[in-house]
Amino acid sequence: RLDVYIRHDQNKKPVLVMLPGSVCFPMFQKVKVGDKTGLALTSPMISVEEQSKMNVHLAMLERRGILSFGDAISQEDAAPEKQLAKRPCSARNGGITMQDRIDDSMVQLRAIAAQAWAGPLLLVGTSEGADVAAAISAHAKNLPIDGILLIGGAGPTQFYDLLTMQRQAKSREGVNQVFSDYQSFLDKKPPTSYLGYPSARWSSFAIENTPLDNLLKSNMPVFVAHGELDKSVPVHSSDLLIMELMRRQKNRPIYYWPMTGADHSLGTEKGNQLTRVINEFIDWIEKKPIGRKFRDD
Repeated sequence: RLDVYIRHDQNKKPVLVMLPGSVCFPMFQKVKVGDKTGLALTSPMISVEEQSKMNVHLAMLERRGILSFGDAISQEDAAPEKQLAKRPCSARNGGITMQDRIDDSMVQLRAIAAQAWAGPLLLVGTSEGADVAAAISAHAKNLPIDGILLIGGAGPTQFYDLLTMQRQAKSREGVNQVFSDYQSFLDKKPPTSYLGYPSARWSSFAIENTPLDNLLKSNMPVFVAHGELDKSVPVHSSDLLIMELMRRQKNRPIYYWPMTGADHSLGTEKGNQLTRVINEFIDWIEKKPIGRKFRDD
């Protein structure tokens, strides 16, 4: 099963495509709260009003084998840790490797691009979805992708993220452990699972592929937004990626926004800033960007 959720009219215009992160449970899950039923989401959602202002269609890509809008579950069972334990990623549930996600996303993107109302595609990858969007930019030579937005997932190998967090915690033992773990993967002798995911996932996403490696294989405009308070992927990873793209791709259009006071999902004390960032991304792409732009607020 490979679903796509789309909100569109019949006018031809850009399609904002949301690529989900690392969890392998439904994008839309019915949840019982008292005597009412609501929805829990695992991917950012744009309201009808905001979408209308953006003048785009919206597409959300579900991961393989996953069915949204199924039977309602209790609020307790909807907790992320409960869902992760009940629905681990596998070859049939969500996919495991980067190649799984590339293959599935390419099928979904081709189906969207074939619609009469579909204009150019604008990819938005959040967390692990940012890794996937970067990989698609390297492989989608025949798809009409005008640009990609990476949120909370841009950088070199994910082991660099882990290493940086241990440095920030001033843990010498933790730093040494990350280097030891990294060597075990390089030697192709990793543990069966690592930090809650199959080791095949880490080998694919952090050894065989990295966002930096994949971005260097394309030249399409790239917009990177990263919360400076992100505790899942340090903003230092995006800093490094942007500096390497600047050095090695002098003509690539780049927009970098390390957001003050924002977390992994761009939440701040003033509310979530995702819609604000997406608006900026769309406006930037529509102006056929050249050069580099930096924003720090």
